[in-house]
Amino acid sequence: MKSVLNPPAACCHVRPVFSLRPLVLAMLVMAPVGWAADAGESIVVTATRTRVPLNNTAAALSRFDADDLLARQAQSIGDALQDVPNVTFGGGPRVAGRTPSLRGFSGREVTLLVDGVRMTAASDLTTPAYIDPWLLDQAEVLRGNSSSLYGSGGLGGVISLGTASAASLLPSGKALGAEARLARDQADSGRQLQVRGYGRHAQWDVLAAFSGRDGSDIRQGGGTRLAPNDNRSQQSLLKIGYQLLPDWHISLNHRRYHERATRTNNPQVDTALDAGAPVQRQQVDQVQTRIGLQQQLAGGAGLSAQWYQTYLEQAAEPNPDQFLPASDSRVQTQGGGVQQVWLWGGHRVSLGVDGHREQQRASFAGQANPVMPKGRQTVTGLFWQDEWQLDPTWSLTPSVRYDRYQTEVQGGQQAAVSHHHWSPKLTLGAQLSPAWRLWASVGEAYRAPTLSETYQHLRCNNCLFNFAANPDLKPETDRSMEWGANYWGRNWLTTGDRLLLRANWFQSRTQDLISSEIVGFYDRAFPFDGEGLIFQYQNQSRAKRQGVELEASWRYAPWQIDVAYGRLRVKNPNTGAQLYAPPDKLIANLGWQQGDWQGHWRTRMVAAQSYDSTVARRTAGYSTHDAWLQWQPGALPGTSLSLGVTNLGDKRYVVYETDNPSARAVEAGRAWKLSAGYRF
Repeated sequence: MKSVLNPPAACCHVRPVFSLRPLVLAMLVMAPVGWAADAGESIVVTATRTRVPLNNTAAALSRFDADDLLARQAQSIGDALQDVPNVTFGGGPRVAGRTPSLRGFSGREVTLLVDGVRMTAASDLTTPAYIDPWLLDQAEVLRGNSSSLYGSGGLGGVISLGTASAASLLPSGKALGAEARLARDQADSGRQLQVRGYGRHAQWDVLAAFSGRDGSDIRQGGGTRLAPNDNRSQQSLLKIGYQLLPDWHISLNHRRYHERATRTNNPQVDTALDAGAPVQRQQVDQVQTRIGLQQQLAGGAGLSAQWYQTYLEQAAEPNPDQFLPASDSRVQTQGGGVQQVWLWGGHRVSLGVDGHREQQRASFAGQANPVMPKGRQTVTGLFWQDEWQLDPTWSLTPSVRYDRYQTEVQGGQQAAVSHHHWSPKLTLGAQLSPAWRLWASVGEAYRAPTLSETYQHLRCNNCLFNFAANPDLKPETDRSMEWGANYWGRNWLTTGDRLLLRANWFQSRTQDLISSEIVGFYDRAFPFDGEGLIFQYQNQSRAKRQGVELEASWRYAPWQIDVAYGRLRVKNPNTGAQLYAPPDKLIANLGWQQGDWQGHWRTRMVAAQSYDSTVARRTAGYSTHDAWLQWQPGALPGTSLSLGVTNLGDKRYVVYETDNPSARAVEAGRAWKLSAGYRF
């Protein structure tokens, strides 16, 4: 959570806030629209950890399938998911620096899953998941309280990504398939090759995929360059499945990412704003391995189990020109869990246990780095949920989770810290008609202090900053209340059209926010001079947040439209200070498909953030427009050609994210994107 370092100010150099309310109403009555599939009938899992139709989900959840991700011309998950209400990906245009924020929560306050595997990074300044959206089959974004099912990190919500499989790519009756795609991105002169092959035989299904990309300096809005940014990356995915019995399936997933790049140590920094920013040759390696067992019975009953291991290693080579030594950091996580779902009368009961152990280490100039101390955090949890259908109209879903976590550093220099936490939640739903569903929920979420927040320490006069440990840190907690309405119907304006509406309002109170505070001073020695600052993570402020989210999707072949709007305000109830809260955002996506041709238009309008009490974080309002056209010629079956342009007006803007002026990198400017693909 970002700390408030500046007092409230009456003004700053940003554009006036413009009102989005009239635009929301206007966009909801635009021309007919359509999708290729019934969004309301899509099956989602994240909200309850069980299979539920999207229109019956009593939660603020958005879902994207592979076609949606392709239509967004996404290079990263940030590009793919930034259209969700109250979801932002700040940190500049470098993929490595793009980090998610859900309802103003970021970093470890958000749970990120890839194929059910928890992904983490040692620093909140880098993305925890390096993955090409082309490898994904679907993505779900759950906003709001989620600790009753997922444990620590459930304050902002859950981003759940599912990779493609042979079953999801092969049409019925076909046993083998393959795809190849070449792409070019003008933003960073990027070139990309993507290939995958997949098949099934008897009880076996296999997918193997590879994606390679290189790029250089990024052209920003207005024509400036974000440099240096020379990079070359490769990633691969292998998935093997075996049908043990008609209801039982076992799978092995292995994903690897490797990148070599020359850029600033903090990928969110722009050297045009900080000429002295450290620049080094870097290497990033991320590996994820998962073994899963799934039993799928009628009504969603059955057993599921998984074991996984991940690691993320980031290393930097020496840079003598800036007197920078070699450094590296590594985060490794091992975990697993078991979940059983039973059906009993009007009940669907889930009981599960899961846990993970996260270990980290870091070095600087060949020595252990005390700012990222070597140690581990172990978390185990037990959860229970009952999806209870009281009668044809009313449903009640109570859930609760008990977590115990222990944090310790290697060497026994400081005592281990152990805590436990109960996370309850209660959701009430009312199916007023086949089309209308209302719901309300209350609950509590939490986020455990990280190893670095608890134990980081550095006492050094010839260092730029010093740090102090705080083993007395308490977990952040958030108690929330939310109301929502879902509508999914047909023949709304004309025969054959389909409409999905989702609206929700929420408020919450957060306690014991963890922020980095100045706790002392010291006299610096060579190569630095002056007075240095000593930082320590502390439980400081409270926060009261309130917001609204609206989503509308209307389809009527050959047209489609998706509209989304989000508004959030966060303040300290004791001082009245306005805390970290992304500004109002309106998104409109218009699509058209006719014969061999398909086109999309996207407009993103973001209001000015002129009310944050941390003045350095404030940003101007902006709007951007993207267009995309795809041709799949009938005379050449399997061929796909696409042409797109992002930031059509070459807008120069900064995404609201941080109070570090040198890390306020301008986003990519107008860029043409070309691709050619073939499916065998």
